[in-house]
Amino acid sequence: MPDPKAKPTTTNSKGPNPKAGKQSSIWSLICLAREVAGDTESIQDFSDLIDQNKRLQSQLRETSDEVSRLTTELKETKARADTEKLTLMTTFGERYTVFAQAETDIERYRKQADEAKAQLRTAQDDGASKSRSVYSLQAGLRSAEREADKLRQKNKTMETSCIIHSSQLQAAEAERDDLRSELKGVREELGHNLFHEVDGERETTLRHHLKSLSDESHTIAKDFISHSQTTMTPAQRIQALVPELPLLVGTSKEAILMRRAAGQAIICQALMEHIFLPFYISKDLRQAADQMLDFFDEKEKQMTYRYQITKLLIDEDVDAAVEDASTEVCRHLDRLVPSENEQNLHRRVTDFLIRAANIWKTEGQTAADLLEITTPNTDDEGVETYAEFGERSNGKAAMESHKVAATLFPRIKANGKILHGGTVVWSDSSVVRTAKDQAPSTGLGRNGTFRKNSRHGRG
Repeated sequence: MPDPKAKPTTTNSKGPNPKAGKQSSIWSLICLAREVAGDTESIQDFSDLIDQNKRLQSQLRETSDEVSRLTTELKETKARADTEKLTLMTTFGERYTVFAQAETDIERYRKQADEAKAQLRTAQDDGASKSRSVYSLQAGLRSAEREADKLRQKNKTMETSCIIHSSQLQAAEAERDDLRSELKGVREELGHNLFHEVDGERETTLRHHLKSLSDESHTIAKDFISHSQTTMTPAQRIQALVPELPLLVGTSKEAILMRRAAGQAIICQALMEHIFLPFYISKDLRQAADQMLDFFDEKEKQMTYRYQITKLLIDEDVDAAVEDASTEVCRHLDRLVPSENEQNLHRRVTDFLIRAANIWKTEGQTAADLLEITTPNTDDEGVETYAEFGERSNGKAAMESHKVAATLFPRIKANGKILHGGTVVWSDSSVVRTAKDQAPSTGLGRNGTFRKNSRHGRG
């Protein structure tokens, strides 16, 4: 190895110097020897380094094995630690839940204890109050016992009196039963069991029957006094029954409607005079019977009198009432219908009146209170009319002349309750006013209309 301190060989520009060359060789040897010596030391050092490296590698392998062993142990330790940690966490969660529940229970028990203490204090206060009450009650009990002794003595006296009164009561009850039996027999003899009160159900039944009779009488008038009938035999007697209706001879709508109204008014009058009566008796006795009925103003006496009259009646009396009514109606209506329809008219009217009489005998004459039959007035509530005759006029002139031109069905009440409000034709309705305009001023001959100022009807 060259010595770094060796100086480089110089060359003379004039050629090699022999002395210098010898010195240079020696010097080279010296340098070489030095290099060899240095290399020997380096080799020894290198050998030492190799040995040392082997030892270090051996130590490294041992250390690596130890590190691997320690790493494995560390992993196992961490795994055991994780398992123990998970176990501890689970156990802690369970124990914390138990602890939280225990805390809640403790708080609830604490509140219950406070409430129990408060209740105890209240109970103690109540106990003191009740103790005072017990003392007061004991004093009252002693007083009540003294009163009870007095009452026992009084009760003995009352029991004795009760035995006496009980025997008297039994005798009175036996007498009462006898009187009830006698009263029942008397009431049956007086006919009180025949009559019935007009209650809600009876009112409904009567309203239905009366509405049906009103509609049927209207239907009879429409069926037999129709547009196909072109003539009417004028009769002053019919005009006198309905003086406010202008009866026209002709085929106009108004003339036919006026004749229909007159026909139904005649049926209505027959119902009031012959059918809707307290009882059916002969004409010669009817006035006297009505006067006697008015004489008895008490309901019980009226029922007794009505029963006595009813006992004397027979079915022929009902037939006679129907026959009288039918004869009267047909005698007048025959003048308003063609002769070929008279037989059918008589049959329809008779059937209608028989039905009306049967209804009235069953429902009207057996009512405990007499039914009130009147003709409607302008001031009455619930008065009806048919749409074909038109409503009353609202003008000032009509207000002054507003009245009932004809009663088509009577007004019927029971105990102040309206069963049928009555059906009328108003004098100021559109049809009546038009018919009056069509009528001549005087009724002469067969082509005139009789217009009378007199009124006729049953009050």
